[in-house]
Parts: sequence; C-alpha cells; structure tokens
Amino acid sequence: MGLRHVVAACMISACMPLLIPEAAAADAQFPQRPVRLIVPTSPGGGVDFIARLLARQLSDRWGQNVIVDNRAGAAGLIGLEFTARATPDGYTLVLDNTGHLLTARLTGKLSSDFTPIALPANSPLLFVVHPSVPATSVKELFDLARAKPAGEFNYASAGEGTSSHLGTELLSSMAGIKMTHVPYKGTGPGLPDLLSGKVQVTLTSVAAVTQHVQAGRLHGLAVTGVKRLTTLSQVPTFAEAGYPRFRMSVWYGVFGPAAMPTPVVGQLNADINWAVQQPGVIDRFANAGIEPATGSPAQLADYMAIEAATWNAALKAAGMR
Repeated sequence: MGLRHVVAACMISACMPLLIPEAAAADAQFPQRPVRLIVPTSPGGGVDFIARLLARQLSDRWGQNVIVDNRAGAAGLIGLEFTARATPDGYTLVLDNTGHLLTARLTGKLSSDFTPIALPANSPLLFVVHPSVPATSVKELFDLARAKPAGEFNYASAGEGTSSHLGTELLSSMAGIKMTHVPYKGTGPGLPDLLSGKVQVTLTSVAAVTQHVQAGRLHGLAVTGVKRLTTLSQVPTFAEAGYPRFRMSVWYGVFGPAAMPTPVVGQLNADINWAVQQPGVIDRFANAGIEPATGSPAQLADYMAIEAATWNAALKAAGMR
C-alpha cells in the first residue's frame, strides 16, 4: 500500500468516531426544521382546535415552527393520503379523530398504514338542535321525527364516515327514525347552515358548539359521555335521556407515515404527552369538554384496533355498510 493510500485510510479512520456521534446527535436534536401537522378537516372543528393548541406548545418546546396544514375533503382521505406518502422522518404528521381513521381502515381505502405516535385527547360529542325545532329533549325530537315524513329532518355531519355521521346513523337506527344526512367538509363549514336552521340537527364536538349553546343559538339535547359537562351542566347524558346503550367518545390520535425511526417516534410521543399536561392546554381542553390523554405508541395502536372491532360490529348491527 502506497503512502498516499495509508494517509487516506488513516484520515477515514480518524473521522469515523466523529461521524457516529454526529448522526446520533442529529436524532437527539429532532426537529431541525419546521414540522407539518396535517389536519384532514376544515378549520373550526375539534381536530383543528386540538392541533393548534399542540402546535403552539410544541413550537415553543422545540424552537421550530409547527405548521398546521388543513387538507379537507374526501372524508379525510386527502389529508391522510398526503401523510401516508410523506417521507417517514417525523416532519409530516397527521392529527385526526375516530371517524376518518376507522372508516379508512374498515373500508380499506388507504394506500398505506401509519405509525401510531400519541393519543393526546378524547372527548364526548354533543347532540344539538336548532331553536326552530320545538324539541327540548331527545325524546321530543325523536317523537317529532317519527310524526313527520321520513327524512324531513336534516342533520349535518363533518363528512362521510366521520364520527358525527356514524354516530347519528347509529343513534337513528336505535331510535327507529330516519333523518337526511347533509355532509360538509368538516365541522366548521356546516355551522353556518346549522345556525341559520337550514339543517336542524348535528352530533358534533363539544368545542365547536359550546359557545352557541351557551348563547341560546342552539339547544343542547344530550352528551355522549358517562357524565355531564361542567361547562354545560344543564345538558343530560344520553343515559339520562333514555338511551343508556348509546355512549361514545371521540379520540384524537397523532400518526406519521409507516416505518418512522423509533427514536423520533419516542421523542414525539414524550413531547406530545408533555404538551397536553401544560396548564394552558388543560384549561382550554376543560372549557371545550375535552380530556387530555397520554400513553405509548403501542397503547394507541391497541386502542385503535379495539375501536375498529367495536365500531365494525355496531355498524353491522345498525345495517350500515
């Protein structure tokens, strides 16, 4: 071996100890550039509300911008597909709730799987009606629906396959009524029609309609949780309203593309769990009827599998495909 080759070999050997720590440091310093948080709904709903709270906390913690990117449409598939096709490096994530993810899984419409990262929150839903409808309880509303021609009442949802859609159809099946489904591209776009009375009913996130119920622009008929909301204590649970078998909560999960690096997933999980425990977030969640949640990526994966099996059985029992 010539002198030139020996020197080159020595230089490479000398550099190797430096390269390995640098690579490890790159993982430890994640993120090193802005992170995109996809929201597959329009602004104004529960998913968007939670995403913006998390983005603010994580931006402060990381010293990097967390950009909330609303990509609504196709029952959430546009935003989910965008995330699934992104580079699995942690810089493109998606925050979504029960309906979109379970529908995509149950129907097999997604081209790829996801990496579960964190379960930051869950929340009951609120069943509300426009004041023009002469009903002050779930029973009165359903009695009116039975007395009118089938489908005369319109109900708004955040889109096909969302929690508001699936939950209302399941509830209608249990009550033996039929209402006309009017899907929107998220909760926010449907609110003007609901507030004007163009659609009369919706089952939606507490965060989206609490202020309207408090102001009397909408009437709260029931909440899907096991207990009443502190911010709307006058609204009964569905069990109190005569439907003890109808109980559901919406969970919100953060996911990334498949095959993300384990160290990045671990850091994201720890930082999101930290974010939802900050006093400012806890207070905003409480005012919106949302409960912070923490847990590991494996727990989120197990929880989603259980939810998928539960909803699959419930929808089949209700005759929904």
